[in-house]
Amino acid sequence: MLRLPIRACAPLGSHMAKWARIVLNNLLVIVPGAIAATIQLEGAFDLLRQEVPSICTLALGGPATCKLSVQLEILVLGVLLNFIYQVVEVQLPTLEIVEVRKTVLGVQLAPIFEAFKKAYAAQAKDTPVAKSFARVTVMVPRRTIRGLWLRKDFEFVHQSGFEDYHEDVDLTLFSGQGVAGEAMRLRRPVAQGRSRAGEHLRGWWRFKSPWGMSESQLKSTSHVHWVLSVPMIKKASIPGRKSSVVGVINIDVVDKNLAAMLDGVQVDTDPVLGPIVESLLLAGYIGAALW
Repeated sequence: MLRLPIRACAPLGSHMAKWARIVLNNLLVIVPGAIAATIQLEGAFDLLRQEVPSICTLALGGPATCKLSVQLEILVLGVLLNFIYQVVEVQLPTLEIVEVRKTVLGVQLAPIFEAFKKAYAAQAKDTPVAKSFARVTVMVPRRTIRGLWLRKDFEFVHQSGFEDYHEDVDLTLFSGQGVAGEAMRLRRPVAQGRSRAGEHLRGWWRFKSPWGMSESQLKSTSHVHWVLSVPMIKKASIPGRKSSVVGVINIDVVDKNLAAMLDGVQVDTDPVLGPIVESLLLAGYIGAALW
């Protein structure tokens, strides 16, 4: 049986999710309008028949079911035209905005990620030179069909530094799980090594497993040994309103030696890591403004 690599499947799933959201959004808009249109057509049919006496000869069901057939035909045509309008004028431009967000985030994060790798390359002794010892990701919580739109899952909107053997390229996390979930809750940068995973995290799951993950999640992230999560904070547009957290920027380390050195480092006061965190916060403000 043909099996596509995880990295190859990830974009496919992402595109399918985008178009699934488009269809769902249109159904939510069109169906109520279609019901209202059906009620309105009840009174408009007689006027239409007076203006176009031959309308019943054109109906699919013939004269016997003329009224119902004309109503259904007009309704289907209206729904179709509305769907096309929503896709062309609303949804496709929205997808373009999403791509702009990814591009801006990528441009903002590239030099910061390079600065991190340059600062800590000497300590990454357990990783071959040709391999990446760290990754940077951006995750945004969204309601998904997987959670019946009742819970929010993190969606990757940017990834860099992933190797072919990294099984977490399409990892599914609840928006409250792990270091990323803690950074969103606290609205400040949070860093933690795997050796202390879940030590300071809140929530009922912290007693069950490291970082509040299931066995399959822990297995797919077994190569991750230290995580830094920085919230993307969007300032309120209305004075007096509370700012919101639209996502998180993560830098995670897959090198054990470097992770051991970083474990316990204060993210806000460390002379090396501190400026990097400040740059990530600024990038987060810029990225959040696009949401």
